[in-house]
Amino acid sequence: MDKVFDRTLSFTREDNKKNIPIPFFVPEGVQALRICFSYSPKLPDDREEQLRLAEENIRRDAPGHWGDEYEAQSYLPLKNLLTLSLDDPFGYRGAAHRQDPEQEHWIREDSASPGFLPGKLPEGSYRLTVSVHALVTETCEAQLLVEAMKRGEDDV
Repeated sequence: MDKVFDRTLSFTREDNKKNIPIPFFVPEGVQALRICFSYSPKLPDDREEQLRLAEENIRRDAPGHWGDEYEAQSYLPLKNLLTLSLDDPFGYRGAAHRQDPEQEHWIREDSASPGFLPGKLPEGSYRLTVSVHALVTETCEAQLLVEAMKRGEDDV
């Protein structure tokens, strides 16, 4: 397998609610892609900070008397949530909107991990999008590895 992308990504709270495009190139003759994605931490350590964030969100999303029925503590623990979606040179190829902070996905001509579309993997520019749905820690690091398996290589 050949690495086509391997990078550590760093996020801060300023990245919350943002979609981060990650371009990479897939060479000719690829029969499978393996995408490994992990991020840490999943949970914040500071309970008081979690309560403060939950209360802040309630005030923002349910201002005034609308927020009276919401109890910040009932939303704990808050969690970081980063997800992936993939586009090939012709468009949407799938998504992995999962809570698991460690993921491995495969895309092959005849099969794919749930959420992704199987089929030929054309040569060209691809784009993974990391969607930062919730970032409740000051920072979060993600590791993103994309490997390409060419025809004739054995599946791992």
